[in-house]
Amino acid sequence: MATPDRSADRMIDEHAALRFVVEGTAGETGQDFYAALVEKLAHVLDTCGAWVTEYLEERRHLRALAFWLEGERLDGLEYDIRGTACETAIDETRLVHIPDKLLTLYSGVPDGGEGQASLGRRMREMGVVSYLGVPLLGDDRRILGHLAVLDRRPMPRDERMVALFEIFATRALAEMRRLRLEAELREREEKLGQLVGSAMDGIVEFDGDGNITLMNAAAEKVFGGGAAGFVGRPFGGLLVPEAREKLEGLVRRLGASRAGERFVWIAGGLTARRTDGTEFPAEATLSRYDVRRRPFHALILRNVDDRLEAERTIHRLTAETEYLREEIRTERDFGSIIGESPAIARVLRDVENVATTDASVLITGETGTGKELFARAIHEASRRRGKPLITVNCAAVPANLIEREFFGH
Repeated sequence: MATPDRSADRMIDEHAALRFVVEGTAGETGQDFYAALVEKLAHVLDTCGAWVTEYLEERRHLRALAFWLEGERLDGLEYDIRGTACETAIDETRLVHIPDKLLTLYSGVPDGGEGQASLGRRMREMGVVSYLGVPLLGDDRRILGHLAVLDRRPMPRDERMVALFEIFATRALAEMRRLRLEAELREREEKLGQLVGSAMDGIVEFDGDGNITLMNAAAEKVFGGGAAGFVGRPFGGLLVPEAREKLEGLVRRLGASRAGERFVWIAGGLTARRTDGTEFPAEATLSRYDVRRRPFHALILRNVDDRLEAERTIHRLTAETEYLREEIRTERDFGSIIGESPAIARVLRDVENVATTDASVLITGETGTGKELFARAIHEASRRRGKPLITVNCAAVPANLIEREFFGH
C-alpha cells in the first residue's frame, strides 16, 4: 500500500506559525526551551519527529538536547552520525532535504549504542521516509549542533515549510549561543575568582565612595579578619591618617586620568592598620575601572614586614658566614703560630720566602713541635692556597711502597 502524500496538509500560515513558536517558547530557557521548541516544530510542520542536538566533534556524535518522536520525549540520546543524513548536513554545513526514501538512501542510524540501536530500529518500524535537517553554526562557522525533523510521509520541497524550519533553527541557534556564552562567562568568573582568591598579594576592591566591595584571602590574612567583616566598610579605616590622605589623592589623580592610564605604583608604599590596631608597612599599586558607569578601585598590597625580616635574617646569616670564614682563615694562618723568639721569627721569614716558590720543603722536628702547623702556613701563603692540602700518614705506608706511591713506579 502506497504511503499517502499529504503535502497539501503542510500548507502553513507563516505568520501564525511564527507567532506559535515565539509564544510557545517565550517563557522557557535551556532544556525546557529545547523541549518546547521541538514539540512546536513537529506540530507546525506536521511531522512525526523533531530533534535538536549538540555536536561532539571529537567523537562525531550528536547528543540530543531534546528529541520529540510520536508524541513522546526521548531523553539522553546520543548517536554516531556515520551513515546518516545528519552526517551530510554536518560535513557539508548546509540544509539537507530528503523528500522520500530516506532509509534507502542512507543506512539509517548505526546500531552503536543502546539508545542508538533503539532509535534505528524504531525508525525502521515506523517506516520513516523523509528528513529535513540543518547544522547550527557559531560565529566562527564552527558547528555547534543540529536541528532536524523526520516523517513517515514524503516531504516535498515547499519554500514556506523550509522558511519556517529555518525560523526554528535560528531560535535554536540563538538559545545555544546564549547558553554557550553563559557557560563561558561562568567559567571566566570561576577562573577569575580562583585567581583572585589564590593570589599571594592582598587584593582589596572599593567603590567610588571608598567602601570595600571585595577582599581576597591574602588581604583577610594581612588585615586579620574575614571578608564578611570588611565588606561595606570604608577602606580608609584600615590606613593610618597619612596613608589615607595619600590614597585619596591618588584616587582623585586616577579619576582625572585618561582610560588606559588609570593605574599607579604607590611610591613609598602605605602604612596600614590591622583590626587589632597594629600597623605594618605595605608596598601597593592602585588601579581604577568603571563598571556600568560606576567607578571602582583595586588596591594590590603586600606586607613588607616579612620581606624586611627576611632581609635582616639574610644580613645576619651573611655576617655570621663571613665571621666563620675569617675564623677558619685565621686558624690556618700564621696567627696560629704563637711566639716572639728569634728562632720563631726566623722560621716565619723562611715560610714567607719559600711559600712563593715551587720548591719542595722538608720540615723536621720532634713529635708535637708543630710541623703540620708550619706546613699549613706554607700552603696558605702559596699560590696553591685555593686548592686542598693533602696530608698523608707516612708511617702507615710500607717502606717498599713509599717510592712508587709518591714518586711513580
